[in-house]
Parts: sequence; C-alpha cells; structure tokens
Amino acid sequence: MEFSNIFIGHRIREARKVTSRTQKDLARALGKTAGAISQLEQGNVQITVIELHKIAEFLNKPIEYFFGEDYFGEDVQALIAVIRKMPLEIRKEQVSFIRTMLFMQEMSDDLEFKGDISDEELAKSAKTALENLNIQLAVLKNLWDQSHIAKKQLEEIIGIDDIELE
Repeated sequence: MEFSNIFIGHRIREARKVTSRTQKDLARALGKTAGAISQLEQGNVQITVIELHKIAEFLNKPIEYFFGEDYFGEDVQALIAVIRKMPLEIRKEQVSFIRTMLFMQEMSDDLEFKGDISDEELAKSAKTALENLNIQLAVLKNLWDQSHIAKKQLEEIIGIDDIELE
C-alpha cells in the first residue's frame, strides 16, 4: 500500500467525522486554521510526525490507523489509544492484567476442546491456571483498593458519606 498525503488526509477526515469533530475542533487542537485542516485532509500539504501524533491523540486513534491499520474495529482502536496514553507503570499493570485474562481464556478453550487428557496433563494445566488466576486476583485487589480510595475522595469532595456500591 502506498502512503500518500491524500491517503493519510482521507484517514484523518474519516477519523474526525467518526468522532463527530469538526475541522475547527481539530484546528484548535493543532493551533491551525480550519482552512489548513481542509488542505491537510485533501492531501495538499505534508503532515509532520508531531502533528500526526497530536491528531491521533485528539481523535483517540492509534497512529497506525492513519497508515491503513484498522485493528478489527473501533473498540480495539479506542483501547489501543487509551493504553498508549497511560503512564508507563499503569500501562504495565493493565497490560499484565489483560494478558492474564487472555491466557485464562486460552487455557479454558484448550481444556474444553482437548477432550481426553491424562490426569497429569490436567493437573499441570490446572496448576498453571491457578498461578495465573492468583496474579489476576492480585491485580483486581489492587484495582479494588484504588477504586475505594477514589470513591472516598469523591465523597469528600461532594460532601457525602459512604455510598454503597452496587
């Protein structure tokens, strides 16, 4: 696939429209005029990497989107964009949690479709699953604790006492 100014401009316009943003909105975010955005979307001007990065963040798209990658839908693109915006330590924690969930799903699928396996193989798979589940539970506990701290802080700001979580 050839990446031209026209192709990238088209993807910018497409992403902008999907997010219900106007050329003026994007212009404000970049410190440009709406006319400059129009020229950019038409492929009449070259975009810099820095501008493309800002556009990706503003439109909540991974930068690869502008080069033709679609990542199997809006939900995955939004997830990638959000993860990239996270501070490194939080990102590591979240990615670890996601990997653990994916691994647990894969193990469940494997056990479901394996059919007859020996007791030894089953025990080995169960041990690995339990180790990963313990990691997942530790991450969930940390998330739970952080959520309760945030809840208390919000309650203090609003001036109310403990609200029960449903």
